[in-house]
Amino acid sequence: MSTSKGSSSRTGSQIPAIGGLDLLKAEINSKHTDCLKLIATNTEGNPSVVRSYISELDNSSFILTWESANPSLNGQIVFDFKKPLSTKAEILNHISGLADSAITDLKSDTKNSVRLEASKQRYCRYRLFNVPGSAVTWFMFAFAYYAKTSTNPISPVSAVLSVASREFFAELFKYAFYFRIFEGIVVFFICLYISSAFPKEISESDVIKWAFSSVLTGIFSSGAIIKLARNLVVSKAKSKKIL
Repeated sequence: MSTSKGSSSRTGSQIPAIGGLDLLKAEINSKHTDCLKLIATNTEGNPSVVRSYISELDNSSFILTWESANPSLNGQIVFDFKKPLSTKAEILNHISGLADSAITDLKSDTKNSVRLEASKQRYCRYRLFNVPGSAVTWFMFAFAYYAKTSTNPISPVSAVLSVASREFFAELFKYAFYFRIFEGIVVFFICLYISSAFPKEISESDVIKWAFSSVLTGIFSSGAIIKLARNLVVSKAKSKKIL
């Protein structure tokens, strides 16, 4: 059996294919046999390839094993990723690119089923800050603080305060932050489900960072809002006593 390489050299030790990668490998081998065969045929320049499948897969490379009508001519091709790929979508897109090249070079009318599958995947990326959510959160905090401290608020704020009291909004914002803490806990379990049900779509480190960020933001932010709400309640109680 011969072994050849893809477009780039193999670097580093191979990571054993376990868990999600094994499931992904099995899925690709079962659903995209025609594309894998074309990739092997095009890379080896051997039209006698009758079957091809991924024998090993990790986040830095994969090994494509191919078989021909003559067993003595069977071989393997090592394809390296330019950088470690962490999601199912990234791996499928990489293989899809190889399939596109093979279809073009061989002038084949085979449909690139890998590209179709890749388009269905979502990139699950951890973002340190949820910009829209944070913007709304801090806007609410600023509004509550302004409404509480201003003796002559601007007209938009006055209009809002004519409908609902300062205490109402302070309490509303307080529970919004409580919800953010709850959201962090829910996100944690959702991510655990995603990481088990949809292999390689999100890593364990993503789960931890996403949940930790949501919980931490909620704790620190809710502290300020709770303090503000309590001050408003105390102020309201004092004003009632005076009256």
